[in-house]
Amino acid sequence: MILYTYGGDMEDLHLILLRGRSGVGKDTFAWHIQDICKHFDIATEIFPFADAVKKETAEVYGLDYDRLRTDYAYKDLHRKEQIYIANKRREEDNLYWFKRTWQAIQEWRDKQTAKHRIGIITDCRYNNEIYGVETLLRDELIRNAWPAYIYVNDIAMLKRLGHDLKRFANWKLLENDVSERDVRIDNYPYYMIVDNSNDKSFLYMDAAKIISQITNIGMVELINKV
Repeated sequence: MILYTYGGDMEDLHLILLRGRSGVGKDTFAWHIQDICKHFDIATEIFPFADAVKKETAEVYGLDYDRLRTDYAYKDLHRKEQIYIANKRREEDNLYWFKRTWQAIQEWRDKQTAKHRIGIITDCRYNNEIYGVETLLRDELIRNAWPAYIYVNDIAMLKRLGHDLKRFANWKLLENDVSERDVRIDNYPYYMIVDNSNDKSFLYMDAAKIISQITNIGMVELINKV
């Protein structure tokens, strides 16, 4: 489902909104999109809400910001602190993280000269954040938005966690956690459902599909450049 399309004479700015549970490959899917787009006149940039959350968490608790971004085990160890900071800011303003990210997107957009501009939000976890994007659409500040849901099956996730049964059990327990409340496959009418349980070539095909819809470049042409 495309949230909305504006047909006026405006710059060609699109937002791809990625949702899914922690560890399912949202960043990987975004990287695949970028890997294809770099061969064309398409500017892309990744804008995770989580980076701002991690930065504030590191400042408040004296943690290592770089490790929170890149070390999965370290991030998992300090998950409660990140959730606390994220929720505290949302209580103050339920669009707090969205507003910070939109400001960054505007600054990036204004520097681009490519025909197509695609911002990728890799962790649009809460419904109110998607509704925040809808306000941009209604105000005609972006051309359209493309929500996509990414998931993996249990076997693929266990393999991804190095067959560590304790980490896998913790991941399964989080299915019913309040932080995962909105991140469910049936909780929004997505444009695309992406199964990241298989070979990465399948992920490239899904990435090419969404790029093709945005740019009208044929999928064969997109894939042949990778």
